[in-house]
Amino acid sequence: MNNKLAGFIPGIEKEKQAAYKKQIEALGINREVKFFVEEGSNERHLGDREELNATLTFCRTENAVFAVASVQGLTPRRWSSLQLLSDVADLGIAIEVADDPVIDKQSIVVLAYSAEIAREKILTRSKEAVQKIKDRLAKGEVHVSKSGRKIRKLGAATIAEVRELSDAGNEAKKRKADLFAQELWPTIEPMIARGMTKASIASQLNRLGFTTARGGRFYQSSVSSLLRRLGK
Repeated sequence: MNNKLAGFIPGIEKEKQAAYKKQIEALGINREVKFFVEEGSNERHLGDREELNATLTFCRTENAVFAVASVQGLTPRRWSSLQLLSDVADLGIAIEVADDPVIDKQSIVVLAYSAEIAREKILTRSKEAVQKIKDRLAKGEVHVSKSGRKIRKLGAATIAEVRELSDAGNEAKKRKADLFAQELWPTIEPMIARGMTKASIASQLNRLGFTTARGGRFYQSSVSSLLRRLGK
């Protein structure tokens, strides 16, 4: 058994993070545990998850186990969380999951593959179901939904209209985010001038009562994204 554990806690609610830490501590009895607690969302691209990458680096250099409390929370979806653990195992890193001791470097490959197959089957069934409805409507027939609603046309808009609405929505979100960043810049600029780190700026914004555009707490990653949007 490896004597070192790298306890990774993903970017989830603080209450869950505390519970996850206790689960990993139970794994680490009589073993040395170093915790890596992620701030910010677990929805970011893996390359942008600095704490996750730091955990993997520690595992490789210290021959430590990649220890997590649960598959749930590593990413927003279980199948991608299993794939993440499979990728970790491919790096030659041992893994331990507190709430599922069966998972290890060997079993995770099978679990990840099974989850991916199940996902593909669901997507295939969904596509086939939609195509059947399209074929029925093309013949002039009426499709009755489970709720009893009669459908004569699939969707309230054509594909072109949907794309147009989607593009317009994305543009509106971008304008809103740009405006938010510009409004916050006068507050952040003096902090940058004083040489404060992004993590310190995030902490200061939280103390001042500011929230992100989505109403959440600021983290180092939030400040980085905001500065990129401003071109700073």
